[in-house]
Amino acid sequence: MTAEPKTGPLRQARLIPALVAALVLGWVQPGPAAAQVTAYRQAVAEAVAEDADLAAFYRSRGFEGIWSRPEDAPRRAALMTALDGAAAHGLAPARYDVAGLRARLQAATTPAEQAAMEVELSRLFLQYARDVQTGMLEPGRVVSAIKREVPYRDRLETITAFAAADPAGFLMDLPPDSPEYARLMRAKMQLEAQIARGGWGAPVRATLEPGATGPEVVALRNRLIAMGLMERTATATYDARLEAAVRRFQEANGLEEDGVLGEGTLAELNRDIAERLQSVLVAMERERWLNMDLGDRHILVNLTDFHARIVDDGSVTFETRSVIGATASDRQSPEFSDEMDHMVINPSWYVPRSIIVNEYLPGLRRNPSAHGHMQITDSRGRVVNRGAANFASYSASSFPFAMRQPPGPNNALGRVKFMFPNRYNIY
Repeated sequence: MTAEPKTGPLRQARLIPALVAALVLGWVQPGPAAAQVTAYRQAVAEAVAEDADLAAFYRSRGFEGIWSRPEDAPRRAALMTALDGAAAHGLAPARYDVAGLRARLQAATTPAEQAAMEVELSRLFLQYARDVQTGMLEPGRVVSAIKREVPYRDRLETITAFAAADPAGFLMDLPPDSPEYARLMRAKMQLEAQIARGGWGAPVRATLEPGATGPEVVALRNRLIAMGLMERTATATYDARLEAAVRRFQEANGLEEDGVLGEGTLAELNRDIAERLQSVLVAMERERWLNMDLGDRHILVNLTDFHARIVDDGSVTFETRSVIGATASDRQSPEFSDEMDHMVINPSWYVPRSIIVNEYLPGLRRNPSAHGHMQITDSRGRVVNRGAANFASYSASSFPFAMRQPPGPNNALGRVKFMFPNRYNIY
């Protein structure tokens, strides 16, 4: 076997595809400069060819790396530190395989291998940035009723800004900076520490009321102490301190604050600590979906505790109860955000079609005068004469009328309707 000649048709044939690729990507001009293209930069160009954002980023740099040079060591170290700490944000460490990444970096010795690791690090950085900034999951794929538009950042802008910034500071600024996210991170660490200590102890096996005594009161006391809701005590009586701790638990979990360990409170109290931790991780992901500037004043509606709150400069300045849709699939309130832009004084309530045909139509079939507080209107908004309509002849699909509740003290929407236009009939 003879060695391949340094020049000649075979050598030229192998060079041509590489040069064509380089010219198409726009990182070298025809002519003598083409001969100076390094194997490393050529490999980078080929590795990013299928990723438009990374191709644009590296093209703007002449396909020079941001991870591979000796002077890039602080950037590599900052990324590794961030990935090592991904679990603190509830992110799955397996998504990043840091141990495998370090091994592949150590083994990369040829220009082609180093170029491959260069691009892998950039892709991994962009994945981590999106995960920790705006979440690992797409809301609508998790629950169809979540209609949230996540504020995803532009990938090209993100890596361009990162390349010009202090890497450690940039990575630290990626997660949400909301007080709620910070509280969730603390709760996560506390729950993990408590799990390492053995959890919250034995569950309580009976409902209890103030004044009760016995072993189940001791179990309740020990569980509340482990939860950090009361100071250590040797009491075996459901006394005032224990009642106050139960009230604190009820308040923290959106339960009626009556100080009694009833069925609902008992079920919530006995929830496994690992399940609680999962709830915190889910809440952290949801906070990442909301990682945007909410403004100095905003309104938060908590679907799980049926309250709406106005927040001014980080403090709740007004709180009111909120009506939330039922749990049936066709009654659930969707989760979304929008901007409030006007209000309506003395509003009418225009009844959603699903409520009309499922709740009101059956009564109208039996008695045309049913639901007399509601007006029945035709397609032009005119009030229908109930006596002249044969409601019994209509099905849910053929019912041609709309319904509305006129303004008044008993209107379902109250005296003022604050509007953020949306297609879900949410006010």
